[in-house]
Amino acid sequence: MNRNFFQYSLRSNGAAPSLWVMVFAAAACLWLWLWLWTGSVEGGVVNRNGNGPRSSAMAGADIASESDPMAAIGRNPALLSTMESPHLTLSAMGALGTGDYRNKYGESFDFDQAGGFPEAAIAFPVGDSPVSIGLGFGVVAAKEVDWRYRDVDGGAGGAASYGFLEHSSRFLMARTAAALSYAVNDQLSLGMSGGLVYEEFQLQAPFIFQSNPILKSFKTALDLDTDGYSGNAEAGMLFRPTDRLSLGLTYRSPTPITSEGRADGTLDAQLASLGITGFDSAVHYDAEVETAFPQAIAGGIAWKVTDRLLLAGQVEWVNWSDAYDTLDITLRNGTNNDLKNLAGREVRDSVPLHWEDQLVFRTGAEYELTGNLMLRAGYAFGASPMPDELVTPVNAAISEHLISAGIGCRIGSCLIDLAYQYELPRSVETGNSGYQAGEYSDSRLRISSHWVNLGFTFEF
Repeated sequence: MNRNFFQYSLRSNGAAPSLWVMVFAAAACLWLWLWLWTGSVEGGVVNRNGNGPRSSAMAGADIASESDPMAAIGRNPALLSTMESPHLTLSAMGALGTGDYRNKYGESFDFDQAGGFPEAAIAFPVGDSPVSIGLGFGVVAAKEVDWRYRDVDGGAGGAASYGFLEHSSRFLMARTAAALSYAVNDQLSLGMSGGLVYEEFQLQAPFIFQSNPILKSFKTALDLDTDGYSGNAEAGMLFRPTDRLSLGLTYRSPTPITSEGRADGTLDAQLASLGITGFDSAVHYDAEVETAFPQAIAGGIAWKVTDRLLLAGQVEWVNWSDAYDTLDITLRNGTNNDLKNLAGREVRDSVPLHWEDQLVFRTGAEYELTGNLMLRAGYAFGASPMPDELVTPVNAAISEHLISAGIGCRIGSCLIDLAYQYELPRSVETGNSGYQAGEYSDSRLRISSHWVNLGFTFEF
């Protein structure tokens, strides 16, 4: 590596303005993200399949090959050492999810939803030292569904229904991170990043208490909205034994988050189905939701087969079983005295998830058609970690197969990348539901989604 070039890049007369431009652009993009966020789509393993457009075009096989700041900060911070000048990446991702649901009565309902979000990252070497630094933010995981269908009879007594109403859920995890890499020598680089993680969790649907000893099987039309913050870390290594072969290894720490907010709703249909009168049906609580994002380990290889062709492969282990065993909800400070007298001042419930650990396999290829034009493609497979008996339209089935393609075009010092991903349709038939009262027994859910990612990387 030519660290003298690093030193020149930072000390030249144009360096300071360039860095200020990068900082300003990243801040502006963060503001746009907060203002323009419209949501994401359901489908896919909740993890992102790639960080930035180049990575997305190669199905997320991104931890062992030279890349942009987005992949470095999002997946393997050791990749920062491969960037021999300051880089700024701005990208935007859009998605369209589709699905259909058939309940146990044979009624069918369709789902169609679009959304998107921008992201940004910067990276630069520190003078002629072996250290490189990166800053960035992006969406780590996201899922959103918004159905409208008839609530089938269920709940305590088996006859409570809230009729046709919205069944929606939203999960968003966004990370703002600082990363650092150290080039031990020309072959080995080590990196680490630390991030502040923001989580948003929303649910608007009939909710059936699953484990509470007093309210078990009771159904309420619930509107739950919570958010919270936590931190996590990622460590990475990049080893290049030859000019054509690179090996990458990364570890992501667990991310436990306690999000807080409100829970509002009504028990009117449940009480009416049991013939209970004179009982206040309103539900108003302060809510606390315990969630966690799993630790993960990934190993990858990138092989420059020819001067024009790069092949990449990657295997990831995701520890869902420790993170997604149950969803724990605590309700406090309720305003309904009848409900407090029945269930106590604090209501706790645990929703079963019982996800299994997962192996995700990724392959990607990049072909340099000309000096300024690159073609990319990829494929990823990961068996769904979610048990079929716990699948509902609100938590959504998870696609297992993904194909991707993309193109990169260099114009001067700017690289424009466009990526497309298609999560192939997957159908899940639930026989006996694992949830209380069996509303989702004998149902079928089918989902698929399309993703488009456009990014601009500027080299200074």
